[in-house]
Amino acid sequence: MRIAIVSIWHETNSFAIELNDTIDIPVQMGQEVLEKAHPRDYIGGFIEVARRPDVELVPIAKVDFVAGNRGGTITADVFKHFLDMFLHGLQEAQPLDAVYFALHGAMAVETPYQDAEGCLIREARRLLGSAIAFVSTY
Repeated sequence: MRIAIVSIWHETNSFAIELNDTIDIPVQMGQEVLEKAHPRDYIGGFIEVARRPDVELVPIAKVDFVAGNRGGTITADVFKHFLDMFLHGLQEAQPLDAVYFALHGAMAVETPYQDAEGCLIREARRLLGSAIAFVSTY
């Protein structure tokens, strides 16, 4: 079983005046996602349970606005950049049996991405089809 890992973290502070208007934030790509996973975070816990001979983890990327200490709303262009990065990674990783999304759930993005995490999952579903299992932690 091949399981892709995708993660994006942001907890928006609606009172913050700064925007997240740059892609210059902490990003882990590929194997780095597995190597830097903390045993007590969502990805680390998932790795621990998924380490079996019949499972191949396919880490795509982890984007961490929280580590960048930027609490304001994410601009549409910045979110689109990372959305495209995730979708490209998922496309390249096929064939897949499942996708694990490690999300925060409190991300605010400019129009048209008000439901950013939902948009990511919908676009991944559109790309990969309905036969692939999706699971997410928030």
